[in-house]
Amino acid sequence: MSYTPTGRTFRYELAGQIPTSREDLHELYEADAVCVSCSDFRITSRIAQFMDLENEYNYDQLILPGASIGVNMNRIWQDTTLSQMGVLIELHAIKDIYIADHESCGAAKLEYGDENYAQNWKIIHADNLLRAKKLFNEHFPGLKVWMYLMHLDGSIYELVQD
Repeated sequence: MSYTPTGRTFRYELAGQIPTSREDLHELYEADAVCVSCSDFRITSRIAQFMDLENEYNYDQLILPGASIGVNMNRIWQDTTLSQMGVLIELHAIKDIYIADHESCGAAKLEYGDENYAQNWKIIHADNLLRAKKLFNEHFPGLKVWMYLMHLDGSIYELVQD
């Protein structure tokens, strides 16, 4: 396939074919959920596998360093995330928001310091997940917000608020 913008010719060559698990994906215009997760290469495929199982391949992704920590530590990132989520919710009629943090998070270590993070990582993630949930509930009322913490071995735990 060739494309010629402003007099320059570009060509796309098929780089590969990824099999799909759902034949009807090209017909879908609504997604069940959006997942806010970390960009750490150690967990991206595992988060995708979890979301595939939870939502039958029917979800959008927003990926940023630190996931909930990234949303909370930087006002620009927070505004960008909320803006992008608003677009996805409008385009795809999203019903649920998933926030997925993970252990040994580099963004969290940068924000909280290595020693503090090592001693308090579960509390740090719980606090940030709850703060992000509150923010998303304020901006997108009516959507269910799920909070998860993934370990590097692939086990994932839901943070349930008592």
